[in-house]
Amino acid sequence: MNTTKRQLVEHVRESNAIESIYDYSGPLFIRHMRAAKLVERSARLGHMTHPLEIHRILLPELGGFRRCAVEVVSRVDGEVVEAKQMPSHLRVPALMSDWDRAAMRWHEFV
Repeated sequence: MNTTKRQLVEHVRESNAIESIYDYSGPLFIRHMRAAKLVERSARLGHMTHPLEIHRILLPELGGFRRCAVEVVSRVDGEVVEAKQMPSHLRVPALMSDWDRAAMRWHEFV
């Protein structure tokens, strides 16, 4: 089943809303749509898109894995209900190597 353009637009809008981004015509939205189309097309062909490929489209200025600490915060009505510190940026390359191996095993399995 193919994903419609309308479905991709809705996905990108919802995804951006998580980051409080509500610009639906600017460069970030256009890049996000391009990345969503790549993921959808690749999945239709039975291929998995690596997160770095997605990030190269979304944020080409970053050029790789993050180099800073990240905290993910969940809010309800503006109030913080949960905050989680993500793994250190120093661990990200090794964690992504683990992810690559697991993804390849999964892909071979299906």
